[in-house]
This record gives sequence, C-alpha cells and structure tokens, in this order.
Amino acid sequence: MHTPTPAEAVVPQFYGYDVPTLEEEEIDDRPLGLDRNGQISGKGSIKKKYLSPMLLLEDCGNPIDIDKLSGDKKSEVFSLFLRLHTAVWLHKSTFPRNVVVREPDPSLQPLPPPSSRRAN
Repeated sequence: MHTPTPAEAVVPQFYGYDVPTLEEEEIDDRPLGLDRNGQISGKGSIKKKYLSPMLLLEDCGNPIDIDKLSGDKKSEVFSLFLRLHTAVWLHKSTFPRNVVVREPDPSLQPLPPPSSRRAN
C-alpha cells in the first residue's frame, strides 16, 4: 500500500471483564417431570439462574455504511485492517456491522494550528 497509514485506534479501549455471581437458587415445588424444553423440573429440582459475563469496551461509534464511504475512507478502513493483521490479530468477522466509526462532535471547537499555540 502506497498511501499514508492512519494513526487512529484500531481496537476499542478495554475496561474489564466481569462474571456476575448469583447467590440464590430457585427450588421448584411442582411434581417432577419434563418441561417444554425437555429439562427436568418439578419437586426438588433446582433451577439456577444464569447471568451472562460482560466485556466492557469503549463505545467507538456506529457501524459503517460501505455505500456512503468515499474512496479515501474505504482506503483508510483497508489500511486499518492491514495494521490489525500486521500486528497478528485476527478479526474473524469483517462484516460492516462489526466495523464502527466515531463521527466528530460538531459542538467541539478544533484546536488552533501548532504555530499559534506557542507559549509567549
């Protein structure tokens, strides 16, 4: 690739992984038998509630719309995928719904150019 490499983040910031614990179990007092799913239920059976583990990641924006991307943006997305794979990471699902972009916030004022930020 002969174009400049974008310097944006390729993966979201990782904040943690949590496996919630549930201390109570539900005891079923109905007559013993099978429920609709073929699971044992009824007298003496214990149903354990399941809580999903959570992966806490930075919100990185909305899924891209390939049809609305300019040629430069498509090239930038391709370049970011190359960076990811060069670092020996495997994405495994490059569908557009799994590639997100954060649009700039129009309420934020841009920083002045570096030459005008010099200390006096």
